[in-house]
Amino acid sequence: MSTDFGSQGILQALEENLETNLGPSSSTSGLSWSVLGHEWGTAASIETMLLSPPSTSTSPRRFSTLLLSDLLYYTAGHSSLLTSIFALLSPSEEGGLAHFTAGLHGGRGAVDRFVELARGRGCAVEEKEVVVWDSGNEVWKVLGKGEEEGEGRVWRGVLRFGRRELEAFCEGELREREYRDASFSSLLFFLSSLFRSSR
Repeated sequence: MSTDFGSQGILQALEENLETNLGPSSSTSGLSWSVLGHEWGTAASIETMLLSPPSTSTSPRRFSTLLLSDLLYYTAGHSSLLTSIFALLSPSEEGGLAHFTAGLHGGRGAVDRFVELARGRGCAVEEKEVVVWDSGNEVWKVLGKGEEEGEGRVWRGVLRFGRRELEAFCEGELREREYRDASFSSLLFFLSSLFRSSR
């Protein structure tokens, strides 16, 4: 499943890219893919992803892997981004990992703020490396300390969390949003009870 902001033009371009590179989506060929508009942190958007094809089940499913690129530059959206990650990603005991890349052309500030927020909510964040494309050799070159900021630099990290952190997050969000957003509270309550019942 590939997502972006729900602009029809962007989603159509994603569909065309997937079809060009992977071929048509087909459950019979064993290669199924879908494209969805997604607004980070919103209940309706999260529910749509949890119940969307290509899943053949009518029950919500978590994703074992999330690939997130170019999403950290907007600091005000970090909390909503984490809400979606907690709702969509399987806990680490079930193999869930979120892989991030973020351009550093504007410095490390936004990345550092996201890492601090995620760790504050109980996530383990492993900062892997900073790389830059070496066009002469056509490879990604790993940079050392002091070389990390500048045009073309890309940070790579991995985020994971456990079942306990997920439940704590759901319960905290329920308390905070109880009167402000009934649909979101219902979703978080459902997620929290789903993980408890699957122990």
